[in-house]
Amino acid sequence: MASYKKEMKKYTIGIILTIIFLTAALIASVASCFCWLSFLSANVPTNIQGEIVTSYFYCGDGSEDDPYIITTPKHLDNLSELYQLKPGFAEENNYFRLGYDFDNDGDLEFQTYDNNGRLVPNVYSDVLNMSTYENFIPIGTEDKPFGGTFDGSGLTVENLEIASDGLSDIGFFGYVTEDATVKDLYLDNITIDISDATANAHDAHSTNAYVGYIAGHIDDANCFTNTYVNNSEIKGQSVLTKNDWGYFGKCENAASIETFIHKANAGQGDDWGGSIDFKAFNQRIHDIFNTKTATYGATYYGY
Repeated sequence: MASYKKEMKKYTIGIILTIIFLTAALIASVASCFCWLSFLSANVPTNIQGEIVTSYFYCGDGSEDDPYIITTPKHLDNLSELYQLKPGFAEENNYFRLGYDFDNDGDLEFQTYDNNGRLVPNVYSDVLNMSTYENFIPIGTEDKPFGGTFDGSGLTVENLEIASDGLSDIGFFGYVTEDATVKDLYLDNITIDISDATANAHDAHSTNAYVGYIAGHIDDANCFTNTYVNNSEIKGQSVLTKNDWGYFGKCENAASIETFIHKANAGQGDDWGGSIDFKAFNQRIHDIFNTKTATYGATYYGY
């Protein structure tokens, strides 16, 4: 009888230990899933490890065959933050692509968000609505320039307000090297707020900030193909600014600007223009220099 009780005690202890082990494993699994999901919406930390980068996008590993996929406003914001916060990320020259084929019909699309930043379930769109991101920081700086490949997939990023935040290379991209490739990208209703811009960041523009809708400072405009801007403005003058053709603040290879403009004029679609109304544009700049408080923008027209 004593032996039987002893065996039963061992059996009971074994059962309890098994339950404790399984419970701990379940808690760890749930916690792990929660942490993974939290990465999808959390801000990028400064100590991020390389293998975690994928969690800040829909999928992809940043390679040419498997680019990082951007399907939500947060994914695009994460791209900007990774260039600012992740050591070495700019040097990797990764590949990025807008849109994913959710319906397996061959069309790349975004997940749909309303103007309040709420997901519209099971609805996909060819427009990425960035209306809830009021302080988007340009992608890439002089210290951490964009030298990768950004494939816009012919999709549109709209309603984006770009902040200057003490920078002097300001646009959708901040600083872009000659090794970069940006293609098939449409920007609509972009607002650049330069009220916090600075003019003493680097090299020759000690008295100017470089501001352009597509990029603030680029090495060569030939890096950009089939890239358009519509219905956009620059506001909040705080320092003197330099702007080449509206698209870019400063292009080191000035001759490449003409090539880019010709390509834009030849390849534009409906309602997308490749040149600007210079009379109105120059008048706005004149007003700024005289009042220091005026707001200005450039209206794009077809060729």
